[in-house]
Amino acid sequence: MGERISGVVRGEQWPARALRSLLVPPPGTFPSLDAFRTAAIVLVIGNHLAVAGSELAPSPVWGFTLFRYGWTGVDLFFVLSGFLIGRQLQRELQRTGSVAVPRFLLRRGLRIWPLYFAWVAFLALALGKWRGIWPDLVFLSNYVQGQVSGGWSLSTEEQFYLLVPLLLLAVQRLWGPRGQAWVPIVLLALMPVVRAVVLQGRGEAGFDRIYAPIHTHCDGLLVGLFLAWLSVARPRALGPEQRHPWRWPLLAIVVGLALREIDRPLFSFTGLALVYGGLVTLGLRAGPRVRSLTAWRGFHVLSRLSFGMYLNHFEVLPRILPRLTPALVEVVGTGWVLAAVVFSIAVLSSALVASITFVLIEEPFLALRERWEARHRPARPLEPVLRRVS
Repeated sequence: MGERISGVVRGEQWPARALRSLLVPPPGTFPSLDAFRTAAIVLVIGNHLAVAGSELAPSPVWGFTLFRYGWTGVDLFFVLSGFLIGRQLQRELQRTGSVAVPRFLLRRGLRIWPLYFAWVAFLALALGKWRGIWPDLVFLSNYVQGQVSGGWSLSTEEQFYLLVPLLLLAVQRLWGPRGQAWVPIVLLALMPVVRAVVLQGRGEAGFDRIYAPIHTHCDGLLVGLFLAWLSVARPRALGPEQRHPWRWPLLAIVVGLALREIDRPLFSFTGLALVYGGLVTLGLRAGPRVRSLTAWRGFHVLSRLSFGMYLNHFEVLPRILPRLTPALVEVVGTGWVLAAVVFSIAVLSSALVASITFVLIEEPFLALRERWEARHRPARPLEPVLRRVS
């Protein structure tokens, strides 16, 4: 069949290569993180579905926790991004003592930019949403409203990709490896202070001022960054061999929930970051039984499609729900059955569109990235190789 390198089978052609990338998890992945990423996109879609559903078919079911708190799925995405991106950078720091920033940015660009800018072009040219789209083009829609629905979080993540390697390099040179643990903790502790300054007594009324900007809503990224350092510098700390694997994650969850009750505007994002950080830690520490459950292939597929689903569901749902919901109400009423059916259709419809864009747009650039990295990957020193052979 060919040689597999970093999840790509050498010599395999598109579209078989794209389908394999979508359906077959590459070696070295964290199955629990695929499950969490699936949960994140399901939460986000559920929240936006509930908003539309409550207008099309009013019912108390749309106030269910899954729908009401679905907006927090973005904070779960932040924790996962902070962990996965931070882990890449921390491993490079541990290996070389530095970070190749241009190489890192190109890697992220080949993952994010093709589908993102294709979507921006689709909105501008096909849907006529070209007025005011400039913040989306330069990833500033978390400060200036653009045309990409939900684009604020993508701008936050893109700014994180730009800032975090520079931050880690500065920390490495000023304080060495030990500083890598303290910087995300200190910054996380400062976030409520920053929000207090921005709000200046506005309370709940000023919540919109702190929701989108990265300088007031990056708590999840910082928690993920700390977990990334822990996974590289203290790998046993996130392994299942811990004597009490539930103790610290549960404490983080309890503290996070308590913080949200103390003051929502100041501590809501910090609390969510601790809750989801605790859950992610539990997933990483999970035993064989839980790992076998999270290794379900469907989690990998939806995880792989989550970026496309996040982009497209804002346009997919308004086009199918108004036509679909009234017909379903006549058959099943406005209770839980309607919510379950519409929810399933919304997720599957978004996943179908995302699978098409993955095969046509995302995967070819991912394969290009793999080929580029294979050509520029540093050769291993000869002496250790000879020593292993002998």
